[in-house]
Amino acid sequence: MNQIGRRKSLLLSDFQMVSFVLYFLQFFYLQLLLYNYASILPARGV
Repeated sequence: MNQIGRRKSLLLSDFQMVSFVLYFLQFFYLQLLLYNYASILPARGV
């Protein structure tokens, strides 16, 4: 029974880590997108 419980907690921690990594990647992608948009905007204005 202990092994099953350990596997469940390990799976949960893995899921938390994956969701955290996905959230970080999404944030990084948004920052990159905003930066690119801000750098493209003045070029379009001129």
